[in-house]
Amino acid sequence: MSLTLAPRTRKCYAAACIEFERFCIGEGRRRAWPVDLEILMQYAVYLYRKGLAPRSIQGRMAAVAFYAKAMGFAHPTTDRRVAKMIEGWAREKGKQADKRVPVSPMVLRQLSTGWERLCPYITFEVTLFRAAMLLAFFGAFRITELVAVAKGDLSGSALWFNDLLISEDQLVVTLQRPKTDQKGKGKIIRLGKCFDPSLCPYRVMTAYINLWGSADGFLFVHKDGTPLTKFQFCHLTLEGLRRAGVDTQRFGTHSFRIGVASTAAALGYSAPEIQAVWCWRSSKYKLYVRKLPEY
Repeated sequence: MSLTLAPRTRKCYAAACIEFERFCIGEGRRRAWPVDLEILMQYAVYLYRKGLAPRSIQGRMAAVAFYAKAMGFAHPTTDRRVAKMIEGWAREKGKQADKRVPVSPMVLRQLSTGWERLCPYITFEVTLFRAAMLLAFFGAFRITELVAVAKGDLSGSALWFNDLLISEDQLVVTLQRPKTDQKGKGKIIRLGKCFDPSLCPYRVMTAYINLWGSADGFLFVHKDGTPLTKFQFCHLTLEGLRRAGVDTQRFGTHSFRIGVASTAAALGYSAPEIQAVWCWRSSKYKLYVRKLPEY
């Protein structure tokens, strides 16, 4: 039954259930299953006091419900009392504004300059990071869809060499397991040449592949063959911005995805065009559209 879940969801659900079982043991329960309403409500309170957002608590409840059903047990996760608790916490916290600033083409230039200052004599590393950075922006990728979560990442969510095809005039990137793709259909992103060579993902990706050559494994790797990880990407993005004199407090890795939606809207792309080019399946991309930074 767990195979019906996307790999990322399966991993999150498994971790949530391990946490639930440990909580039950800590409360003196010999067994977590079948799930008791009282202990489930105590678990929800524990999560809230731990600082989890109501939406995250709902995710934990979904994980417990899934595994309970998989084992043939009834589950009280949909009990009205549990729902009312989470609903009350959501009202108490109120809607949290997303204050992340989008990466813009101007910020990309600043970031590129900052990264060159960070690694002035390492051509391969500069090219590697610029390639990952521009693909993250122009492809509207989530960072975990782009690079490895960690060096030993076995999730299969990051891009591999055979997911990239370079033709004479475009990049064709096949994302095998998008985060929201529960049915495993994947999606294809096509990126053409850009008039600005410094911001052209086609040119920079071509330069990176020419430096590295072809190989099996992750697409974005260091010269020693180890993968570029999410932590490294986050750290180097912020450090590159700092070196360029940019305030980093409101930037995050999702700023790339926010940035391409904001830039496309600022350039006058219509909603259908934005959805078609970047494979957004709904109008939720509009939540990402905000004013571009002026530096």
